[in-house]
This record gives sequence, structure tokens and C-alpha cells, in this order.
Amino acid sequence: NNVTLTAIAGVPNLSYRWDFGDGVTTGFSPSNAITHSYSRGGDFIPRVFVFDSSNNCIVTARNRIDIHAEFVQPGFRADRTI
Repeated sequence: NNVTLTAIAGVPNLSYRWDFGDGVTTGFSPSNAITHSYSRGGDFIPRVFVFDSSNNCIVTARNRIDIHAEFVQPGFRADRTI
């Protein structure tokens, strides 16, 4: 269940930290987009923290997302003997 999150800031020289709402966080990144793989389905509230060049947190944002678990049909073989 891969999800790409993007923060739209419009200002250069920013850093980003992400909290995906499932216990996983990132360190500082210069990229405003990140892909995360959720290991299970559910409702999550990922957050982004935006920092200026002096490492001051200038913006935080969050959004609720609903991750649907993929249905996996177990594979098996059944031989029928008559």
C-alpha cells in the first residue's frame, strides 16, 4: 500500500520531516515529496513539518487518509480423488 505525499510550499531552501501516522517518522529531507508503504489498512493522519534554512518549524500540515488492505486470496491446490 504505497502512498506518495507531497507538501506544496512554493518557497526554496526548505526541509521537511514526515510523520506517517503509523509510528514511522523521517529525518530532515530537502524533498517535498515522499513515498511511504503502509503495512496494514486503516485510517491514518500523516503530518508534515516544514523547516526554514535556520531549522525553525514554520508550517505543519496534516490530512486524514484511509488505506484499504489489499485482499489476498491464498493460493492452494486441491486434488480430488474419486
